[in-house]
Formats: sequence, C-alpha cells, structure tokens
Amino acid sequence: MDLKKEIKLSDLIPKRQKSGGGSSAPKVAAKKKKAKQDYVGIKVGASQIAAAQVQNNGGSKIVKLAREPLEPGVVVGGEVRDIAALGRALDEFFKKHDLPRKGVRLGIGTNRVGVRVLDVEGIDDEKQLANAVTFRAHEALSIPMDQAVMDYHVVGSHEVAGGGLSHRVILAAAYREPIDHFTAAFDAAEIQLDAIDVEAFALLRAVSPAVANSDGERTAVVALALGHDRTTLAISDGRFCDFTRVLEWGGSRLDAAIARELGMTTEEATEVKLGLSLLGDDAASARARNAVKHELTTLARELVASLQFYQAQPDSLALAEILVTGGTTRMPGFVEELERLVRARVRPADPLSAVHADANLSARTDLASLTIALGLGVERYWTPSIFFRSSTRRRARSGRRLLTTWTAARRCAQAAWQQWRSSSCSAPSTATSAPSSTRRSRRWRRTRQRWPRSSRRPTRSSKRRRMLPRGCRSSPTSRRRG
Repeated sequence: MDLKKEIKLSDLIPKRQKSGGGSSAPKVAAKKKKAKQDYVGIKVGASQIAAAQVQNNGGSKIVKLAREPLEPGVVVGGEVRDIAALGRALDEFFKKHDLPRKGVRLGIGTNRVGVRVLDVEGIDDEKQLANAVTFRAHEALSIPMDQAVMDYHVVGSHEVAGGGLSHRVILAAAYREPIDHFTAAFDAAEIQLDAIDVEAFALLRAVSPAVANSDGERTAVVALALGHDRTTLAISDGRFCDFTRVLEWGGSRLDAAIARELGMTTEEATEVKLGLSLLGDDAASARARNAVKHELTTLARELVASLQFYQAQPDSLALAEILVTGGTTRMPGFVEELERLVRARVRPADPLSAVHADANLSARTDLASLTIALGLGVERYWTPSIFFRSSTRRRARSGRRLLTTWTAARRCAQAAWQQWRSSSCSAPSTATSAPSSTRRSRRWRRTRQRWPRSSRRPTRSSKRRRMLPRGCRSSPTSRRRG
C-alpha cells in the first residue's frame, strides 16, 4: 500500500457510465424463457399400452412413441382388474422405452364417467362459483357425490341482460374406485401421475381442427376412436366437447364374429382379420368378409342412435363428417363400409394434425392406435383438460375445513357443558327460585341448541350422556352427588 499517494476529491465520486455501445454499457436482463412442458400421454387399453412423449413449447412436438401388448384380463372395459399385474407391466414398459416417470397423463373412458355443460349466472367470485358448480353437479349427474371425483373448467363468460356474468362450465365426474385402482397401479410402478383426463377430450385435442369454420354455417366435429373392447364418441362445436359416449363395441367383436363363422380360435381369427380386405371379391375370404360386414351393422346402429340423440338437443349443430381412428380402421374398405351404413361422410382422422413429427415417426403405420395417447400429451387451449387428481386434492382441503368446523363446535359444546355443570352444582340463592330439575332442563335445552344435531337420535334414558363430548362424560352417580 502506498501511504504517500495523493488522494483527490474527484477520485471519491463515482463516474457515470456512457450510454453508448461498448462493454461499459449496462446489460439488460434477459427475459426468462418459458419452461418447456414435456408430458407423457398414456392410454391403457384391454390389449395394449400406448404412450406418446410430447414437448409443448409454443407448439407441440413428438419426442417419442411407444406401444406394447398387454395381457388379457388385466384391464377390462376401461377398468383395472389386476392392480399388481398392471403395475408390473407399466414398470417394464417405462424401463424398456426409457420414458420419464414424471409428468404422466392418463386417459380414462368408460360409461361410469359423466360429462355435462352447465351455465352458471350471477356469480363473480371463484370460490362461490366452485360451490355453485358442486351444487349443480348433484342435479346434473347421476353419480353419488360421496363416491365421485369431480373437476370442471370454465370455457367462456359473457354478460347477461341484468348486468351480471354468465359462465359456461364443462363438468366431468367419475367414480372414485376406478380412479383409485389406476392410481394404485401407477404408484406400484413408481410413476408420478400428473393428471387423469377424459379420453374424449384427448381425442378432440388430437384430431379436431384448430379453428372452427367461420364462413357459412357452423358444423360439429364428430370423432370416433375404435378400441379393442369399446369405442369412444366425442362431438365438439370446435371449442369444447358438447357430447360424449362410450359404445360397447370394439375390434374384438370382429375377431369373435370371424371365429364363429369359420369355427376357429380367437387367435387364429385375429390373424385372418389382419389380412382381410372388405374391398375385394375373393371367394376364399367371402365368409369372413360377410361376418365382418354383419358385425359392422351393430356399430353403425349404435352410432346413428347416439348422433340422433345429440341432434335432438336444443343447441346442437349440423354434422358435416365423422373422423374415425383406431387400429381397426387400417382394414382396407372398413371406412367405406361404415360410411355406407351410416349414410354420412366418414374419413380417417389424422393423428398428427396437432403435433409436429420427424420423418421417422410420421412413417409409422400404427399411428391410428396412438391417437388418444398423442392427445393426452398435447396442450390446446380450446379443448381444456379435466384433471381428476386436482379435484381430489380440492376435496381434501374442503374436508379439512369441515373437520375444523366440527372441532370448533365440539369445543363450544364442551365449554357449555362445563358451565352448566358448575352452575347446577351451586345452591339456589333465594327460596323463590325455580326447582333444580327445572333449571337443569332449561340449561340442557340451551346446551343442545349450541350442539349440532346428530344423525343418530339417542334414547331418552341416555340422551344427556350420549350427546356430551367424549372428554366431558360422567357417570350418573357423580351427577347425583353434585
């Protein structure tokens, strides 16, 4: 250190930096980039497990696709029958294809899932809206609320004549037991479920156009996903799902029809179906072809009945075409035969309409079997997601509030009982006061007004003892001594 150095006052004043370019210019903090959202959509069916890893960063891009067969009997009708076997299959599936075990979204689609569209008016507060939707769910859905998980999404709001707001809400509810079975299987495989969504919503996100037709009359988007043992039907107005139904028909019906007609096993009939074409006139496969066409009439009948039910609704739209997807649609002539039976335009859906994929993934021939898995991994604002696990957490919070209310009521009753007991033990101050039995009955009536009614009415002999909190009970002998 140089102690003889002269210190000037100008050296103590910090110099201003020039506003021009160069290294002396202050650096502007870069904006924080939005984190990439990678989701793994997984579809667990009766015959296969299909998964699609999708990266959402401004647009949706496919990272990886995977598909493996599943043992028969593990999942039947969209519900888990063997939790341990499904957990082992999921663990092996994720290990084999090196899929991330976080950010996983599962799709469910059974007749035990209800979807409704509600209009709630005159409510601006979010908490009050949640209470109103829960109250309306008791009337709109046939699922008991004590056995259901529920979630909703506000898809639009507009002002009404009175000056308030009217919210358009799409509500979905499912039985808790199937949800718990799937959750237990994924927990056994150490896979973290981000959400459980409705398969109909994922189907619309995958195949529906981005913008509805603005020129001329608006038409509905009808999507049909053919599975192994069930078929998912979803109808949208271009913004959200208006109608959904699960048809008890799948590709296994064709296997059974061929097996009955040709007198062979189901495995042999599956091999025949894979090489069958409905466009040819080959005499060797005429019997199998006729069996498939006869079985298709059942699907067409149920589909037409569902479409007629939708069009009977007051706000329904005209039907322009039906988009079909699924492994069964790869059969030559299948789409043409279904179009002839339904008497409406039917065309194969494009599973890659909402995502970007490289040449290797686009060249796969099994994309139709991965449509719902792709839709589960895609984020599209006009087709909202329903997360049943988030509704479970919301129910737990409301349960804690109810528990807090019950604890407060119990403490209030305990304090009232102590006050009544201490006052009943004191002697009357004047000779003209009411008898002790009368005073006790009056105080007891006041105490009962503070205590919530019990669903189980006690008997007359033990009414006082049963209505008291557990820590405040005393024997009849001690009360007589007081």
